[in-house]
Amino acid sequence: MSCRAGTFIIIVIIAAVLGSTKVGNAGIFFASASERDNRIELPAKKSKAFKIDLKDDLIAIRSRDGVVTLTGTVANESHKVLAQKTVEKLRGVKSVDNQLRLEGERTEKNSDGTLSVKW
Repeated sequence: MSCRAGTFIIIVIIAAVLGSTKVGNAGIFFASASERDNRIELPAKKSKAFKIDLKDDLIAIRSRDGVVTLTGTVANESHKVLAQKTVEKLRGVKSVDNQLRLEGERTEKNSDGTLSVKW
């Protein structure tokens, strides 16, 4: 094996381990975790469901290594389900943690509606 070929193989291995985006002119592509997560988050936000049916809801989509977390508020339970089903169908999604709340729903902390003040 030539020195040049050996160097190329080492670069490919390092790129695979480090998650580099492209190696030389060979066109070998290794998607990093953040790129894979962007490939989940962006299509979700651009989907028909999010652009039309869920456009008035406040939904944040965060993906980490294919585990998607939905946070924010939605108008009703059907929107909560629609958001989850839409994301579950996306390529690369391993699971969905649906933390969406209904508008007006109280959080557990200070659930009596009062504000806590420290003096």
